Amino acid sequence: MDAYISEVQIMSCDEVEEFSTELIQPGHRTICSAMVNLEINSKRKHTKSVKAKLDSCGSVSIAHSNLMNGIKTAKKYNLPAIRLRGIGGKTNLLNKVGVLRIKQTQHNHCDLLCYVFDEAIGQTEEMLLISMSAIIHAKINILHHMGKSNKDECDDLQFWPDGKTFEEVCKDIKVSNEVHRVLKHKGQVHPRDMYLSSDEYEEVDEAQLINLLIGHIETGTTIIEEAYMTEIQLRRIVERTALEAGEQQSDGDERMDKDGENISKF
Repeated sequence: MDAYISEVQIMSCDEVEEFSTELIQPGHRTICSAMVNLEINSKRKHTKSVKAKLDSCGSVSIAHSNLMNGIKTAKKYNLPAIRLRGIGGKTNLLNKVGVLRIKQTQHNHCDLLCYVFDEAIGQTEEMLLISMSAIIHAKINILHHMGKSNKDECDDLQFWPDGKTFEEVCKDIKVSNEVHRVLKHKGQVHPRDMYLSSDEYEEVDEAQLINLLIGHIETGTTIIEEAYMTEIQLRRIVERTALEAGEQQSDGDERMDKDGENISKF
């Protein structure tokens, strides 16, 4: 399809528009990456340190054949042959797959299936690109490497602590932020008031509140900082206590005799 644009439109495109807020730049010269230690030829336990690109938009992982073990046809791994498509077009058919063994610790490692890709890309002769799905399933700490790469730093490959999954980490971040928001709050607002105004607060009706307060008073297991009760609520507490006391004598509204001892009615 042909597109036509007038000279007036072209001139207007050259004019710099002013914005009231700071503009976020379109990108950075580096992409997210990390240094990985690979175990090649498991019998000889030869290791090699290479730079891996962590592609959160990549649909498959690809690697040079020199970096992998157990290279076979894709069919042997129950995978289809594929072509990579991108801005520059599409690649030749990729029909071989190998195992990329990444050393985590001295005794632990993780194995990723990668399509064999032996073509040089720019100055990178041995390409290693880890896909979005592999990043999540290998429990790679992508947030750490995003921060480092944005500062032109390439750190050793990091994994989520305690073997947590990506979903668990996301939940932890949400809970942690809520806790820190309350504990680190500075000002005149009490943390209790912040909780009452949050989504976690659940309001109970009058009957539930009365039963809850009666339970606290009877068991004595909970310390109540402040409790406000209406006349009706107080009356119900007094009536319930009176029924349980039976025929016990009382010297007023506050004390009664039980089992030969004078004790508080409440």
